[in-house]
Amino acid sequence: MKQAAPARTFSQHIPRTKRPPRLALLLLVLALLLGGCGGGPPKSDELAKKMASRLERVKTVKGRVRLTLKDVSLLQEVWIQPPKFLRVEIEEGPPQFKGTILVLNDKEGWLYSPLLDMATVVDRSDYTPEIGAPVGSSFLETLPNDVLAALQQARGINVVGEEEVAGRDTYRVEIVLDQEVGIFPPGPLNVWLDSKFYYPLAFQTATELEMRFEFVKFNEEIDPLTFTFFPPPGATVRRVKKDK
Repeated sequence: MKQAAPARTFSQHIPRTKRPPRLALLLLVLALLLGGCGGGPPKSDELAKKMASRLERVKTVKGRVRLTLKDVSLLQEVWIQPPKFLRVEIEEGPPQFKGTILVLNDKEGWLYSPLLDMATVVDRSDYTPEIGAPVGSSFLETLPNDVLAALQQARGINVVGEEEVAGRDTYRVEIVLDQEVGIFPPGPLNVWLDSKFYYPLAFQTATELEMRFEFVKFNEEIDPLTFTFFPPPGATVRRVKKDK
């Protein structure tokens, strides 16, 4: 007597060609999960909040920056370790600026002029990286905070789109300011924010002040000695006391 064949399950009735492959199904799930997690410019009203969050991921910045004011242009090599460490060396520019070195750390700020062969030093032991910081600071040190404050105080914000700066994807943002914010005067302000870290890689003000990174790398280790300055032998050293 022949035994009845076991009943086929529902899945067995589905032709093999119609079964979704596991890899394709996994990719579909990932696409659905990641679809709302980024891609494309952020909304204007979310920009400040996102920038504040992303900037926390920036541990170091290394690169070359072109700073231009009307017909004067400086090319600077920079090393930045927020919030209190920075080094700037001017590679190209007018003779009175070329070769100038600025070194800032959590104890001192040094400015060396090869033209004068003079190093000026100021105490930074009580420095805090706030907008409009006094002597012993640099606009590059406060730039992210300045841009963030500009977004928070802006009368108008428009995310124009995506553009490339220093080989990295950025969001170009148009800001309208009614009042001075940090280094930015009232009026229109264009800023290019790195799409990953929201770090400002370029800006352009109404007063023809422009800054643009020509090369940049984030979160690479920087030798601690980079933020220490040793005056050249024979250089004049001038110590400046800050007004309290």
